[in-house]
Amino acid sequence: SNSVLVSLRSYQLSTSLSASTPTSFIGDVVTYTLRLTNEGNSLLTQISATISIPDGTVFIPGSVIAGGIYYPEADPAKGILLGSLDTDLSVDITFRVRVTEYSPSLALTNSAIVTYSVDEHTITTESNTAVVSLVQAGVTISKKVDHVTAAPGDNLRYELTVTNNGNLAVNAVLTDAIPSGALFVWDSVLLNGVLQKGARPAEGIQLGSLRGGTTAVVVFQVSIPAAINIHEIAAVQNHASVQYTFVLPDGRTVRQTSRSNTVTTLVVTPVISLVVHAKPTIVEAGERVQCWISLTNSGNWPAEISLNRLTPEKCFLDPNSIVIDGVPNPQSSFAGTLPLGVVNAASMVNIHYFVQVSEQVMGRFLKGSVNAQYSFNMDGRDYSGESQSNSYVLTVDEISE
Repeated sequence: SNSVLVSLRSYQLSTSLSASTPTSFIGDVVTYTLRLTNEGNSLLTQISATISIPDGTVFIPGSVIAGGIYYPEADPAKGILLGSLDTDLSVDITFRVRVTEYSPSLALTNSAIVTYSVDEHTITTESNTAVVSLVQAGVTISKKVDHVTAAPGDNLRYELTVTNNGNLAVNAVLTDAIPSGALFVWDSVLLNGVLQKGARPAEGIQLGSLRGGTTAVVVFQVSIPAAINIHEIAAVQNHASVQYTFVLPDGRTVRQTSRSNTVTTLVVTPVISLVVHAKPTIVEAGERVQCWISLTNSGNWPAEISLNRLTPEKCFLDPNSIVIDGVPNPQSSFAGTLPLGVVNAASMVNIHYFVQVSEQVMGRFLKGSVNAQYSFNMDGRDYSGESQSNSYVLTVDEISE
């Protein structure tokens, strides 16, 4: 037959690129190893390896180790120069990357290109492609509150929605610190509509196992104390977090935390204070007394205000003597209540009027104070309250003959 000629190559460099794990997740650190082996019988020189960084990851500087030697300034994507490799020897190049985002294919892929010289000839070879699958265990939490403005004494209803957007089941625990200035309403926690008796958000609420694509809804209430100081706590702010664990296909257990948005409720209310004084305080029966009232709304919300109990017992108010903020305001149909209209926040109203002591009162002490009743509306909800002034005393002397 004819003769067959097979040429034998005296050099051979094998390349193998591998990852430390077949599966990864956002935030994970993956170590890549490129093994180079001289399987021929010739010395390989000027070896240089360029390894791509997978999309969705960032290279961790200072992580390159080649042949057991650290290369703190090396970057695999820019090439790593190794020098020579003798026959039947291997050298490993390792580096690390951090996973920062999901790639469209949900996989990390990369490969290496190696160049080397043999007998003044330059050869280029490409490694296999390393593939790392990405698992999605992204748990999100969103929060909303039923009132963006509230008054002291109101209850706030918080609703938290925890969603597993990934493709792995997770075990989740929701934690929500009660906001400063508010009180937790006991036994108000609902998980998917079911009362969780004794549960407290600040101590953690067990959500159990959430499969991929499922949602859990947690509801609870807090109360704004009636005695809250709105000058110190003008708003109630709150956010929550969910801590969850999942198991990767490679057996690793991962714990991560997601935080919700922050919701804010403004605490608004009028704060009405009254100061009243009279002159003279020592009178005779039938004498007229001047009274002054200073009314202040030191709150952050306007209120409709009316005054009553403007005179001590056994005294009569002259409705034509009423002056409000320097403007005469006679009350032709005065029936014991003086309407002031709307008093805005951070404003003051001054009232001046005369009262007359009854002729039938002698040798008595007449105690007086003024009461303010107010009301306001906020987001369609009606509120009311009252405020009491200081007290004053009129001493009625007996008439000496």
